[in-house]
Amino acid sequence: MASQGSKTGPLVSPLLLRVVLGTTFIWAGLGKLIPIVDYKGQDAAILANLGTGVAPVLPQRPPVAEPPALAPPASLPLPEAAPTGKPAPQKPSSRQSKPATGTGYTSASAPLASLDRLPVTADTSSGRARPAAAKGKTQPVTTPAPPKPAPALDTLPPGGKYTAAHFAEPARARRAYQLSVVMVRAAYPQPSVGTAHPKPYWPAIFATSPWVVWLAFGVAVTELFAGVLLMVGFLTRLSAALLVCVALAAMWLTQIGPALSTGQTTFGLLPNRTWWDPQLWTAFFWQLLIIASGIAVACMGAGALSVDRALAVIGSGGPKSEPDPSAKG
Repeated sequence: MASQGSKTGPLVSPLLLRVVLGTTFIWAGLGKLIPIVDYKGQDAAILANLGTGVAPVLPQRPPVAEPPALAPPASLPLPEAAPTGKPAPQKPSSRQSKPATGTGYTSASAPLASLDRLPVTADTSSGRARPAAAKGKTQPVTTPAPPKPAPALDTLPPGGKYTAAHFAEPARARRAYQLSVVMVRAAYPQPSVGTAHPKPYWPAIFATSPWVVWLAFGVAVTELFAGVLLMVGFLTRLSAALLVCVALAAMWLTQIGPALSTGQTTFGLLPNRTWWDPQLWTAFFWQLLIIASGIAVACMGAGALSVDRALAVIGSGGPKSEPDPSAKG
């Protein structure tokens, strides 16, 4: 029984690990390359600033209805003015200080003449002369204050021309770009509640175009093809090592890095969360399990049921029989 168990273990254990890890990473790679999701607010602005083809949607204005054309009015002949022998009455001038006799005007127009006696001052703003204000009455001159400029919104990465205000409507792009957004936010972390000056936890060179876009799609392609190779057992150690690096980067960007950036850590490294809440630690322990399984496969190899073992057997000229220990001496 002991000898049978020792032969079954090396045969089944690597196969189970390879199948589980390969299925997980194939699912993760396809989930980044195929779906097209919505990006809102600052996430959409980040992708637009990276030159990914995401652009704000301009609001569509309703067409303006043109008014119907009106028919021109019929022309009517103008009546001829009948000549009269009476001259046209002359209007009194406003410069006359006294009304002429026999015109019918009274002394009620006397205050109008007092405006002529006010001293005239030059109006430098309009270039005209205006009457000076009466003594004892001052008219305050109010100068309208210039409008205050709107506060500038920060753009990510710095120097971009799009902000969250440009994306009132969500923009659609592939899910792989979400990793680009995560890397940009890691290189330029924003202040949050309790953390006014968070520290960056990702190199800025890998948060600019085109590096950040290449990395995002490179991770998705690596997960897909390395998962397939790991499942069939071809180049198993190399595939497992690549997937372990991807999982370590994911744990840094989503778990350990944000905790160190804000200073809210437990034991100086782990996120400061409630220990007895499984929902808060599900992603962390799932990533930790993937890393441990990948390291185990990279150390033990593909196992007996794999393409690597088949190629090794073919290259060595066929399976070699183990010597019988009872034949000795």
